[in-house]
Amino acid sequence: MSLPCTSSSVGMARVLKLLAVGVVVQSVFFTSPSTAISPLLSSTSVPPSATFLTVNQCEEYPVPQLNFVERSKIPLDCRCPNGYIAVHPHEQTNKALCVGIRAAGPWQDGCVQSGTATDYYDLDVNELGKVRELLLRMNVSECWISARRLLKYGELVRRLPGARWNAPVEVLKLPGADYSNDRDCAAVRIDQQSVQLSYQNCSAILPQLCVYREGSLLQLHCEANEFTTRYSSHQRYCFSIRKSSLNTIRILRLAMKTNSSFVIDNNRKGQLLIEMYDASKDCSDGSNVIYADQKDYTHHAHRRDVSDINSMSSRDISEIRDLIPIISSDPRDFACIAKQRVQIDSDSLVTLDGTCPGMYLYFDKARHKLFLTVYGGRWFWREDTSNNGFVCFTNINDEQLHSLKVKKLSASHVKTEEPENRVMYKVKLEEYGPPRPYWCEAHLVPNFTLIKTDIVLAQRKPDCRRYFSATIELVLNRSCTRAPDTLRLKDYDERIDEYIKNRRKQLPNLKHIFAAIKTINTKRVENFWTSASNDWYTVRLLLHIVAKCAKKWNKAELLEPESNEIGKLSFIVSASFIPGSCN
Repeated sequence: MSLPCTSSSVGMARVLKLLAVGVVVQSVFFTSPSTAISPLLSSTSVPPSATFLTVNQCEEYPVPQLNFVERSKIPLDCRCPNGYIAVHPHEQTNKALCVGIRAAGPWQDGCVQSGTATDYYDLDVNELGKVRELLLRMNVSECWISARRLLKYGELVRRLPGARWNAPVEVLKLPGADYSNDRDCAAVRIDQQSVQLSYQNCSAILPQLCVYREGSLLQLHCEANEFTTRYSSHQRYCFSIRKSSLNTIRILRLAMKTNSSFVIDNNRKGQLLIEMYDASKDCSDGSNVIYADQKDYTHHAHRRDVSDINSMSSRDISEIRDLIPIISSDPRDFACIAKQRVQIDSDSLVTLDGTCPGMYLYFDKARHKLFLTVYGGRWFWREDTSNNGFVCFTNINDEQLHSLKVKKLSASHVKTEEPENRVMYKVKLEEYGPPRPYWCEAHLVPNFTLIKTDIVLAQRKPDCRRYFSATIELVLNRSCTRAPDTLRLKDYDERIDEYIKNRRKQLPNLKHIFAAIKTINTKRVENFWTSASNDWYTVRLLLHIVAKCAKKWNKAELLEPESNEIGKLSFIVSASFIPGSCN
């Protein structure tokens, strides 16, 4: 007799009894290690006013009152975000290895506002040496890094903004975690001979190490060919440098009147001008020897007299290569002009139609599809314009956090009467299985505010499968196993798989029922305790069982009420346990 895919009787109750498993059904499937609200451990954002122990000296030096911008005269710290100091310049680039040390406190997302994509575990040997030297000089023997565990038994993930937000930190080789003491955050210990990575309780009071080696400019919310800063301090502005259709004289007159000229009123703005100039396709011709000066805090463009160039010595010509040309040395050429404008002029990003940046997840139960609606996506921080600016997640169990693929829906799938700043995406659901929690996260400009969607339970359309939740008690011999809180979920899976294989051999007449079990996976360690004799551990585990359609089950088995399918409240109880093997 063939079993229809929609049948409510799969005979799993009989299978569980034969396996001697104590079962309790969960009315709602959730792999959360803590609460039914969020599948993640708590994480704290750092307040903007957090104190740096390192002092950025970009503005400690006076702004040169010269009629040009000279690279070598701009302090190296201007290549770093506020609070960071340059410990090693990168030759032939505008970048430097920068380090920021935050004052001691509990673990926080303290490096996010710099926009860095670099942490301690990304550095090469030479860079690690520079960072270690600084920490020793500052008498910092232990500090947080931007990595922590978000799932109770999960791996460390990156806590830096961008497309790799919450991505696994695969390069870190840390000792076994002590899950029982909630050691979920990563720290680094430094002494004269070595550096050691370790897990620590996130409430411990330690300084935090932040590392930065990126350039200063990104497009973000600005228009094409415009830039703003990667870090938060200047993200309200958009900067540009481009050729103008006006001749040199008209450019000079315009610069005297306009309030949109690029103002070099501090050293950091000089560094930004250098980086804009080098990034420009039209204005970075090294043969143009034109200077920029500043008068009354207004940036003007001036042409250097060609006769002066002809009279220069080779040494002088070599020196001026370090200067920033703004317009062509030939007055007949079109000029290049640097501009700035205010893009964000208030603390609110609410648009004229009343919407503000946000994300909303919706699970279409009829079609078993998950959709994400994004409002104000231009205000989402992204390292590259091709990135979505958000990442969506699900957790398979208490160990695995997965980022998900999304597909932007074409305009034909979106109602035209909706706001123009609305974009819809389809989120790819994980493989077939019980409902899982899904959510998305993003950072906003200009202050890297973290926004999250509500958590939505979703699943693919069932493909002739049934899903069950079971609680078992696994007995382990203490003499031949590690403590339960040091075992991974896959370690428990191996022991259960071994037991199932043995039972299948012992009960050959039920092989067709065993064949109906597609997968059994450990999802959570609920609790564990030691026997009175101290010889055994008893570990209570939450399992998820996937059963497929079977064709050989007899009518009597099909008539047995299915009482433990996920989503139904009932119980199957057995007094037996699954013994753990010493192998």
